[in-house]
Amino acid sequence: MKRIALIADYDPNSETHLATEQAISHSADHLGICAKADWVSTDKISPNIFQDFDGIWIGTGSPYRNIKNVLFAIEYARKNDFPIFATCGGFQHMILEIGRNELNFPKAAHAE
Repeated sequence: MKRIALIADYDPNSETHLATEQAISHSADHLGICAKADWVSTDKISPNIFQDFDGIWIGTGSPYRNIKNVLFAIEYARKNDFPIFATCGGFQHMILEIGRNELNFPKAAHAE
């Protein structure tokens, strides 16, 4: 079974969070694989996340409660060739992390 960490501050009333769960379920069914996705709150990210999961998905719902942790997870995944995917605000944060740490724009920020 493949385990995916859905990194965002889960809101059961968010249509995009429900759609994310459904997308993983539908994709796994279509590919004939077992995949389990668990929501990981941005304030609960630690280095252990990379031992517990096979990949991470930086989800919708920004601004996040803990941007520092999100950027840590993105940087770790990028530097260690760990599978990562992002949608919406998650993708914006991937760009932020690259801008800050690779392109030398330490004050890069988003409009939210």
